[in-house]
Amino acid sequence: MQDDRMSAKAPLPYQRLLFVTGMSGAGKTAALKALQGLGYDILDYAPPELIKTALTNGYFSAGSEKIAIGAGLATLGFTAEKFLSLTAEIKPLAERFTLLFLDCDDDKIMRRYAETRLRHPLARFNDPAEAIRIERKNLETIREKADLTIDTTNLSPQDLRRRLTEVLARGEEAALSDKPLIIIRSFGFKYGLPRNADTVWDVRFLHNPHWITDLRSLNGLDEKVAEYVEADPIFATFWEKITDCSLFTLTAAAREGKQYYQIAVGCTGGRHRSVAIAQKLKEYFIFHGYDAIVRHSNLENDSIL
Repeated sequence: MQDDRMSAKAPLPYQRLLFVTGMSGAGKTAALKALQGLGYDILDYAPPELIKTALTNGYFSAGSEKIAIGAGLATLGFTAEKFLSLTAEIKPLAERFTLLFLDCDDDKIMRRYAETRLRHPLARFNDPAEAIRIERKNLETIREKADLTIDTTNLSPQDLRRRLTEVLARGEEAALSDKPLIIIRSFGFKYGLPRNADTVWDVRFLHNPHWITDLRSLNGLDEKVAEYVEADPIFATFWEKITDCSLFTLTAAAREGKQYYQIAVGCTGGRHRSVAIAQKLKEYFIFHGYDAIVRHSNLENDSIL
C-alpha cells in the first residue's frame, strides 16, 4: 500500500509570484511600491540568473508567500528571450503566477522622462523617440505572453495602486472557479481605441441618447439612459449575439489558462451607450458565475482607465 506521506502533493514554495515588466517609463517602480504596500516582497533590477537563484535557494524567508519581481530594459543582462525562458522555469514554483506588462503611450513616456530629467535606457545612442520605438519592438514578444497588461498613460501612481489592488484581489477570487477575471472598459472612439483589449465591441449603431435633450446631461449609469439604449429595436438581437459570443470566447480563454480577459465597449464619446452596455455586461457575467469589474475611460471626458 502506498504511503500517504509519499503520495501527498508537496506545497509549492510561493502562494503568489508576480513578474512586473513593460516599457521604460510606464510605471514599474510605482507598481512595485504599490505591491509592497499590498504585502508583496520585492526584488528589482536583479539579472535573470540571480532571480532564479533567489527564488530557488532561499533568498526569501519562509514567510514570503507573495513575491513581486521587477525586470526591464534597464536590468543587467535583460533580453526578451532570457526573460521568457526564466518565467517558464520559475512558473511552477507558485500556486498563482502572473506576468504583468505595463504599457504607455509613446508621447506620454517622452513627457515623463522630460519631467523627471532622466534618460531612457536606450537614449544614449538614439534620440528618445527612436529609443522608445526600439524598446517596444524588443518587448513585443513579452507583451504578447503577458497574463495582464495595464496601460498607465492616464494613471497617476494612486490610480495605479487602486487598479492593482482591485485586479489582484478580484483575481484571487476568480481563481477559485478557474475562470478568467473579466475587465470591462467603456470608451469613446473619438479619444482612441483601448490599447490592451482582447475584444472590442463598437456600439455606435445604437440610438444615441446624446441627441435627446433630457438625456444629454446624464450618462450610461442613469437608469433613463440605459432604458433608452435598450429600447432600440435592434438592441435585443445585438444583446443575444454579444453575450453568446462573449461566453464562447471566455470558455476558450479559460481552457487556455488565461487569468484576465479584457473587453472594451465603445461609442462616440464614451458617456452614454458604451457605459450602459458595459454595466449590463458586468451584471450578466456575474450572473453566469464570472468575476467582473468595470472601468469607464471617458465618462467625464478624462481617460482614467
